[in-house]
Amino acid sequence: MSVKIRVVDVMTGIVETAREDETLLEVAERMADADVGAIPVCDAKGKLKGIVTDRDIVVRGIAAGRDPKTTPVSAIETGEVRFVSPDDPVEAAAKLMASERLRRVPVVRGEELVGLVGHADLARALRPARIGAVLLEVV
Repeated sequence: MSVKIRVVDVMTGIVETAREDETLLEVAERMADADVGAIPVCDAKGKLKGIVTDRDIVVRGIAAGRDPKTTPVSAIETGEVRFVSPDDPVEAAAKLMASERLRRVPVVRGEELVGLVGHADLARALRPARIGAVLLEVV
C-alpha cells in the first residue's frame, strides 16, 4: 500500500511575507536577513496578492531604473500567482512547478497563505525515480 505524501507534509510553514506598500529595498533587506530568494506579497488582510523574487527586484526594479528606496514592491511583483493546496499530493506541486517553470509555489488554504513548497522540498519527499517520472509527464 502506497502512502500519498501531501504538500503539507513537505512545505515550509512559516513564511516571511511582504506588504504591497513596502519598498524594494525593505523587501530585499528582509530577503537577505532571512536568506531567501522569494517572498510572497499579501494585502492588509493576509490574502496572497503576488510574489517577488530577488531576480524581480534586480531585473524589473533596479535594472529598469526604479528607485529601490521609493518603489513599492507592488510595482514589480508577479501578480498572477500559481499556488497549490496543502492537501494536494506532492506530485501535483511537482507537475505545476515543472510545467510553469517555477522554483517555488505558495501553499494556500482558502485565501490564507500557509506556506511555500520548493524544489528542495520535493526532492526530499520523492524518490529520484518518481521525480523523473513526474517531470517526464510534463515534457
